[in-house]
Amino acid sequence: SISDAILSCTHLRLLMMSHNTVSRIPKRIRRLRLLEELCLDRNEIESVPSTIRHLTHLNLLSLRGNRLKTIPPEVCQLPQL
Repeated sequence: SISDAILSCTHLRLLMMSHNTVSRIPKRIRRLRLLEELCLDRNEIESVPSTIRHLTHLNLLSLRGNRLKTIPPEVCQLPQL
């Protein structure tokens, strides 16, 4: 998972954690409100939390090579994507 230490970096703009066996995106991802790029390719993620909607500055979301079956509608509502 994404550690609390990373989630406490509230001014983070880029988070690249590809190829890290991340199994889930925590709901607390919403703390990273200034995040612009989130790259989680080639992990073991099965779902995206609805709290992703709080990442309104996000202009790149890359989740290639995960175990996703669906994407929540909140992703489509992100204004910068």
